Amino acid sequence: MKLFVDTGHVKDIEALAATGILDGVTTNPSLMARESGDARDILKQICRIVQGPVSAEVVATDAAGTVLGEGASRAITTLATSPGAAEQDADEILGAVHEAVIATVRQIPDHRVVVVAAAAQSGSVLPIGENDTRGRLVTWMDSRSARVVDRWSADDGAMIRRISGWSPSTGLGLSTIAWMREDAPTAFASVSRFAAADDLVTHHLTGEWSTNPTNASGMQLMEVATGHWSADLCRFAGASPSGSSATTAPSFSDGARRRGSSAA
Repeated sequence: MKLFVDTGHVKDIEALAATGILDGVTTNPSLMARESGDARDILKQICRIVQGPVSAEVVATDAAGTVLGEGASRAITTLATSPGAAEQDADEILGAVHEAVIATVRQIPDHRVVVVAAAAQSGSVLPIGENDTRGRLVTWMDSRSARVVDRWSADDGAMIRRISGWSPSTGLGLSTIAWMREDAPTAFASVSRFAAADDLVTHHLTGEWSTNPTNASGMQLMEVATGHWSADLCRFAGASPSGSSATTAPSFSDGARRRGSSAA
């Protein structure tokens, strides 16, 4: 279990962080509006205090600040294929994205969609084989890697935290990939890359495997100081940096835009 606090109040976050039990912070424009000071400065303070992820949610508006549209899909099925398992089907995830996008776009027929931004709970892992064949997404709720994490030494834990900024835990890419390598070595050997949910959606819309440093940090394979994949953490998990998505914004070519538009 992970503890996240939903607030923008710096003093409350400092008090909780001092206890050592705080894993991250979520916030949104409404919460930030209650605080005095510039929202960007407050977020920077929060990021200095909290070692884990900080989520700053936003809403899409026009120039006047009006929300133009919003949509949602049906709940995505989570499969408990064995004790501790929590898996989701990649095609169902993409279908849910289509459903939400269509519901939103239909509310704004007089507007042209220029940019689509994707965000997802980090920590989930999707094994990708040759020719982009996909397994099931092992979600951040999956706890089967616990026995692997429990065997790691204190030195291992210190190394992981020093490089990634995260303490070893289930629900993160590093532990899940290490568990996959041990639990299903034959299937593991056929994996050409490990992606997250946001990578999957970005690749579907643009044809590029790309993520951002915030979501990449949930894979626990990224060096937090540089924003690049860590060779040491990838080696520890048994993954390859060359098989990881670029931690940059994707480029939307004309062909990719057409593919994204037709998919929506």
